Amino acid sequence: MKHEALFSIIVVLSFFGIILTSYLLYVHYSKSSTTLCLTATAEENSCDIVNKGPFSEIEGIPIAGIGLIGYIAFFLIGLNVLFQNKLQNTWLDAHAKKASNYVLLMSLFAFGFTLYLNYLQIFVIEYICFWCEVSATIIVLLIVTSIMIKKNAVHEHC
Repeated sequence: MKHEALFSIIVVLSFFGIILTSYLLYVHYSKSSTTLCLTATAEENSCDIVNKGPFSEIEGIPIAGIGLIGYIAFFLIGLNVLFQNKLQNTWLDAHAKKASNYVLLMSLFAFGFTLYLNYLQIFVIEYICFWCEVSATIIVLLIVTSIMIKKNAVHEHC
């Protein structure tokens, strides 16, 4: 798959991540409940237990806010590479190589953080937030895409 398509996937995935984490951040601070939480029961909304509970913040910063910042970073890097390509009409210049390194490192960090958050949900909180798992899926797709970008970069230099 071409780099332009892969960076376009990064932009699209991160856009969905921005929408999702913006919603979760809104719900975190609001008095309303998370809607369409497919893991909720009639008695308990597991998304609210996770998103509004004691493990929903790190040093007063909501986890959803941290995710929002991460998704915005992915989005901006992806857009930057796509616009640079349109201007220069070349791929894998120094800028694109550096961006592919950033995207890979960010996705590895995000994946590690996601594993930690899933550990908390399963073993500590003992509730699963559906929307948090949608975000985790986006992170997995971002890491797969970033590995594909890096793999293509290596093959083009052989």
